[in-house]
Amino acid sequence: MASPRTHKLPLSGEFISEENADEALTTVDKAAEKIVLRKLDWHILPLITLIYTLAFLDRANIGNGRLYGLEKDLGLKGNQFQTAVSVFFATYV
Repeated sequence: MASPRTHKLPLSGEFISEENADEALTTVDKAAEKIVLRKLDWHILPLITLIYTLAFLDRANIGNGRLYGLEKDLGLKGNQFQTAVSVFFATYV
């Protein structure tokens, strides 16, 4: 059982003294870091890939829409079309 002056490390389960607690918190467990990074990769990368793909499709298709009369159909005047195009480029920033 742990005494009041010791702390249990979350991943390894070992007990350390209060004097060594700061040092233990600043050291990085390479195996735990690898696990966390892998989980982040599996959760974040598919979402980023989907967003990037949709942004590319939107950017490509708005140019095709202009060729086929999108401005006239929507009644856009002056710089309104360029303003709409800039919304699709914002996802790349």
